[in-house]
Amino acid sequence: MEKNNGRTYWVFRCETLHPNQRPLGRKMSEGCNTWGVKSSKYSDLGGLADVQANCKVCSRKPRLQPKTRLLYRFDTKDSADAFCHQMNTQEKEGF
Repeated sequence: MEKNNGRTYWVFRCETLHPNQRPLGRKMSEGCNTWGVKSSKYSDLGGLADVQANCKVCSRKPRLQPKTRLLYRFDTKDSADAFCHQMNTQEKEGF
């Protein structure tokens, strides 16, 4: 059993929400639609705009805002990683 050491693990999907918003000085890039995990000390992201994740596949940096993005909360990294693996496997198989 893994201790979470006061951390919360957020599972997010790397996707493009608004195609008209692009990062300053960089080319527009599409999301890769893979699921990833972000560790945070915040157990509730309500209204916070400064929590940013890094996609391990395409290196995009989506902001994790509950108002605009579907997020799942886990207390352990093992359970968050298992959920990501399950979701990514389902998408590859076409479910």
